Amino acid sequence: MQHPYSSCFSLLAVSTLMVAVLMASGCTQPGQPGNGAHDGLPGADVSGGQQATETGPILTAPREGWYCGSFKLDSDIVNSRMDTAVEAARQAGFSFVGMVINSSREGADLHLDSCRQATGAGFLCIPCQVVGNCEGWLVAIGLEGPIDANQSLDGMIDFIHTEGGVAYITHPMQDGNCSEWRRWDISTMDGLAVVSPMSQTMQDDEKAIDEWHVFLNNGYRMHAFGETDTKPFTSTYALSNMLDSSYQCLHIEGNLTRESVIDALLSGSFYVTNGPVLNFTVNGHGLGKMFNVTYGEEVNISLDVSSADAFSKVRIIRNGVVIQEIGKSLNRYTANMTSIIARDTWFSVDVWGGDYTPEYHDFIHAIANPVWVHLAE
Repeated sequence: MQHPYSSCFSLLAVSTLMVAVLMASGCTQPGQPGNGAHDGLPGADVSGGQQATETGPILTAPREGWYCGSFKLDSDIVNSRMDTAVEAARQAGFSFVGMVINSSREGADLHLDSCRQATGAGFLCIPCQVVGNCEGWLVAIGLEGPIDANQSLDGMIDFIHTEGGVAYITHPMQDGNCSEWRRWDISTMDGLAVVSPMSQTMQDDEKAIDEWHVFLNNGYRMHAFGETDTKPFTSTYALSNMLDSSYQCLHIEGNLTRESVIDALLSGSFYVTNGPVLNFTVNGHGLGKMFNVTYGEEVNISLDVSSADAFSKVRIIRNGVVIQEIGKSLNRYTANMTSIIARDTWFSVDVWGGDYTPEYHDFIHAIANPVWVHLAE
């Protein structure tokens, strides 16, 4: 999904005057929607200006109230080295991990105890399960006990929800025996792994994002996850590199607890990343939030992306359609624009860059879960 660079944004380096012209024109990438008529309302897509910023401090960690972590730390691999695993997670910038505990294996109780001890020692560890069949596989966040796999996926998801957990599809686009997701008609899961560096290629991730957009356009509040699989490791540094190849950053009000993490995941108050820091709001409402407007009302879209490693593409998305895109190597980018609402609408952002450790396919990325705008009657 490599798009040509925006001819408009390539002018940003020319002069401050040209930047001002762009801000006034609401310029978009050639071939992408701009200020034309959409949804039966003139100017229903994007108007106003945007501003690209290459100067200023580069943010390398989310602001206060944001916590990052991954949910597929394999207890079979790390249990005897839990101190190393916690240190690796801290080096990755994490505030929590989800540890997959295979309840059917000998020693599962010891693995669960290790997770509890890590939490007791000050680093939040949330037990998880992986379950599924040839229809597909799920990660169940927040479950300590086993899930009966001899039932439909719908039944498994219902059980996970009954137990107070979160269910997302793991590596949904990966080909292989009993690993490819085959049930895109199931809409009760909480999310899917749109980025899975150790299991999917970038092309797979693009397909997963397209499938995710279909769910969103059909009105399902389904969330994008990023994940990694734990492989045998030789050092804390190696494990840290695996863990931070794709993870979640959550906005949490109050204390960081297992319950507050699950609440944030269920509400969509998080984004997927492997480094870029995202700040994205619509009318001041953050990720996962929904607010009401009247027909024809204009909303303000604000974006700030910052990354220690340069990214090369940023897309602002409305109902699955790219309404703004820049293609330029940057470490900091800001945009402000407006959009007129003529129907229920969701907005999201994704960011892409180079692949710095090819064995993991962990090209620079960040994907924002939607902000929802409801058209009030």
